Amino acid sequence: MITPHLRLRPLKGGREPTIPLGMLVKPKLNKTLPFARGAGLTLLLLLAGCGDQRNQPECGDVIKSRLDKHDFEILDGGVALHKPTGLTVTQCAVGQRMSNYRCRGESLKMTWDEAMAYAEEVREKTGEPWRLPEKGEMPEFFESQCINPAANPYVFPDLEVANFWTASKGLHQDQFRCSAYTYQGRVFCRQIRSLPQPFLLVKGG
Repeated sequence: MITPHLRLRPLKGGREPTIPLGMLVKPKLNKTLPFARGAGLTLLLLLAGCGDQRNQPECGDVIKSRLDKHDFEILDGGVALHKPTGLTVTQCAVGQRMSNYRCRGESLKMTWDEAMAYAEEVREKTGEPWRLPEKGEMPEFFESQCINPAANPYVFPDLEVANFWTASKGLHQDQFRCSAYTYQGRVFCRQIRSLPQPFLLVKGG
């Protein structure tokens, strides 16, 4: 269980995040990160990956029962157990909190390095092995038969369509890291690491 409102030591630039129940509260971030070039690359990659899934239904139209959790078991504290892998995953993006089956608040957008440091702080303060998921773990949480986002809405309510960080590095240049695009659940590893993006946390497995 993640303890409510734990104080973390300041991040780069003097920011002071806190941890609410189940997830983390959004600190003040520097909005002037240089990501214009990376954003253009991201857009091209995302457009290239959407072509063969345009005719798939949206998950909200396919999964209509709150009882239909597929491979997940909902636990207390805004987390879910993915039974096939043994991974426990936060139902809301970091920065949001679960309330009445909905994710409330805004997701926290961080660079890859900030997100990795944030997860380390969570481990230190909670004593639990929370971390960013690996690139091979993220697709396990997605649905293959639907899109926009490709996730069970009763397991991941209000999941935004965005690139979510993984802990995995790119294969070539050090400036790249792997992220998962929630629209169709695909992972690609040429995401500029300085881009601010949302992320989930996992433990176990």
